[in-house]
Amino acid sequence: VTNLATGDGLNGARVEIPALGRFALVDGTGRYVITDVPPGEHEIVVSYAGLDTSRASVQAGSGLRTTQNFQLTSSVYTLEPYRVAGEREGNAAAIMQQRNSPSLRNVTAMDTYGNLPNLDATELVIRLPGVTMGAPGEELVESISVRGTGPAMTTINVDGGLISNIGAQSRQNRMTLYTGGSFESVEVIKGLTPDTGAESLGGTVNLKTRSPLNMREKRRVTYLISAAWAPPFTDQIPLREEHRVHPLMNVSYQEKFKVFGSAEENLAVAVNAFYNQNAIGFSRTNYDYQQTDTSPAFVWDYRTMDNYNVRKQESVSTKFEYRLSPNSLVRMNVALNDGAEPARLQYESRAFAGSQTTVPNATTTGVVPGWTERVTTVRAVPTPSNATASTTPAAAIDVTSRLISRSQKLRHVDFAGEHTYGRWNLDWASVWSRSRRVVLPGEISLTHRIGGVPVIGPNGQPGSATNNIRGPNGETGVGWILDRSRSDAFPSFVQNGGLDFTNPDNYRPAQNGLSTTAGDFLEHLVKNVRGNAQYRLPIERFTAYLKSGVDLREQTLANRSSDRRRWSYIGTATLPTANVLLSDKVQTGRNLPVWDATTFYAGGRLLNPQLWREDLYHYESNKFLGYNTTQERVIATYLMTQGRIGKNGFLAGVRGERTETEAEAYVRSRSLSTAAQQAADPKGSAERDYAGNLRTIDGAYTEYFPSVHLWRDVTPSLKVRSSYSTSFGRPPMTNALPVETPNEINKTLSVGNPALGPQRAKNWDLSLEYYFEPAGSFSVAWFHKTIRDYIVTGREAGVIGTGLDNGYGGEYGGFMLLSTANAGTAVVQGWEFSYLQQFRFLPGPLSGLSLNANYTLMNTHGDFGGNEYRTNGQIVGFIPRSANVSLSWNYRRFGARVLYNYTSENLR
Repeated sequence: VTNLATGDGLNGARVEIPALGRFALVDGTGRYVITDVPPGEHEIVVSYAGLDTSRASVQAGSGLRTTQNFQLTSSVYTLEPYRVAGEREGNAAAIMQQRNSPSLRNVTAMDTYGNLPNLDATELVIRLPGVTMGAPGEELVESISVRGTGPAMTTINVDGGLISNIGAQSRQNRMTLYTGGSFESVEVIKGLTPDTGAESLGGTVNLKTRSPLNMREKRRVTYLISAAWAPPFTDQIPLREEHRVHPLMNVSYQEKFKVFGSAEENLAVAVNAFYNQNAIGFSRTNYDYQQTDTSPAFVWDYRTMDNYNVRKQESVSTKFEYRLSPNSLVRMNVALNDGAEPARLQYESRAFAGSQTTVPNATTTGVVPGWTERVTTVRAVPTPSNATASTTPAAAIDVTSRLISRSQKLRHVDFAGEHTYGRWNLDWASVWSRSRRVVLPGEISLTHRIGGVPVIGPNGQPGSATNNIRGPNGETGVGWILDRSRSDAFPSFVQNGGLDFTNPDNYRPAQNGLSTTAGDFLEHLVKNVRGNAQYRLPIERFTAYLKSGVDLREQTLANRSSDRRRWSYIGTATLPTANVLLSDKVQTGRNLPVWDATTFYAGGRLLNPQLWREDLYHYESNKFLGYNTTQERVIATYLMTQGRIGKNGFLAGVRGERTETEAEAYVRSRSLSTAAQQAADPKGSAERDYAGNLRTIDGAYTEYFPSVHLWRDVTPSLKVRSSYSTSFGRPPMTNALPVETPNEINKTLSVGNPALGPQRAKNWDLSLEYYFEPAGSFSVAWFHKTIRDYIVTGREAGVIGTGLDNGYGGEYGGFMLLSTANAGTAVVQGWEFSYLQQFRFLPGPLSGLSLNANYTLMNTHGDFGGNEYRTNGQIVGFIPRSANVSLSWNYRRFGARVLYNYTSENLR
């Protein structure tokens, strides 16, 4: 079944034999199969949103295969021959898949909203009801949250299977390595069914790849060349103003072949190549206030940052589809994606006085009593004569420059098949997916300091007050007045005595101020095998199926940080500064000096090694501290039934999952080596502190997840749904690591918990869906979630025994064991409204107008595992309201669109 105008197969079209009450839905390749049809003549009716219904009479023979193709069209194509693909078809496809789904879900085609800025699949997902960005990702949608549950509790699949990603540590699926050019549509499954999984508290996002068999023509080539531009009238930081235009290119090739003597095209290949530059630039201001419940509170830590980054993405993805027979299909996806941040620049300044618990006084503290809500005064307190490098500065200013250089790579292969044998429908899939993030040799950070305690002496030993930098009058401190009366983003920051903070000669690199994490890498590997079998029951009065399946998955998370290095400056002269214009100077006139870290370290080596002394113990100890591995194995099975009786449909079943975790990491010895030992024998000290403490721990839990889904077609246009389902969110993978943190004073030991259970939810859903032509809809949905077993840290888990077999090498006998545990409950409930309308009935050019809008309103309350009862505005990451509006207009060969995405104020 294809669209006459576009040549594409109509995925989700309904093919029905009314006299028999039998129907089938067209699959992703445009095919349909109706089995066990009695001999004789039958009328077949095909319907699809936005297109005219088609009918045909077919003569079926006993034991024979009969083929009947359909090409659907509409009067709109006769009236508007220029308009053959795009938004209208995308809306129709989404409506059909959403309308025919057995549970509540939102579906949209990739071209529904036109060409999005980064051609990113997650950019499209946030346009759906109840879906928001997990956190702003520097102008990229890196992660998403469904129904307020947070990105760590939202699973993103590709063609039904989990893919690897660099956010696996916290289970935040960061989709920066997958271009939307490879996908045909996106569905957000909110009413989870036993065969779609249960590990998403809010809902599961499934990205569907394009089918090359799903086209009428033999060959198709499409291309997109575009650019993102920051116009001169937009507010940009100085670093971004120098780079205003960045390209995006996407080329797709599809072709079908006749192979192995086939009379029809049974092999199809699709190749998609993508390149993108996404440039971001922002300034940020942070204030850290005195730790108090009273007002006013002083600002003890004030920071500013300019950040400029060009993320580059290159990817090639291929898909092969081969039809073994009319009822059997196999496919293979291969994706190679490279994302790089080759030169991300960060310039940060920090002015701090003591700490958040400092109690100001009239003589020795930096903060001067008498502060207000908007003004904090810090005086230049002289450095005490007995100060050492470990002394907390009374007042100091740090200036840091960073060059972040990282590479992200995804390698993904999946092989799958679909087969129909009489009453049986079988499908299977296997997945191998690996993501890796590597820190490149150019990554480096350098921090300079003025005021406070000297950090290094001329001989490379810890500094003292005798070798501190002094001003012309002997001053050693630095002071300032911070006034936010005019602006919070760009406050007034002026000198208040002491060393001149605009003079580079008054700064020296901080102790261990030059550092690099080059060589660090994080790897996430996913292996998955799954299969499903569906059997149509031999019942004549109504249609019913039994379905069962098994899903085996193993994912491994590995961290390696064996080459972390840092150095202290042992020279006496001022290092040369860099000529960099920052937002702070432009906005306020404050002119702090800036250094470029790459002037002193480049190409993976120090350029002037005689000026620096390395902390070799830091290097040696990170060979152990930077090593950890977590492995998770999941065995899932399910049994469900699905069917339709007249206008009523049902789906019910249960899913069971067994989860096993195993993790290993090095932990510290109870008594660490001294500073003198670390300096004299860094390698030996690191080995004594860590080498003998490789811990391996494991855990397991088993869960069951029942669900029931009911729906009724009240009229051909009106559908009502109701469902009850259960779901869960797994703990972060890093939670399974054998961390050991002792507190000798309180006699406690904090450790990980690999047997920690997931957060669980009971979900109720009700929806009303109204569909109208051409390809329009209106829906209202209500949901209610009761979430329990929140993950809470620091819970008492018993007293550690004595003896060598106590699990801690005989150490910590009698200590109280502290670990994470499941506790607490919360309720999340809300409403989702969605409206889609194409105004074909309007006269002339106005008939090209289309409106797509949705609004979500949510409310939550509970203890969330804590000691206090909290509501909407008190919960980190919860977004009470969100909305989307897309107004588009198409006329002849011209198209225009305005997109608006809104999220209400929320706590981060």
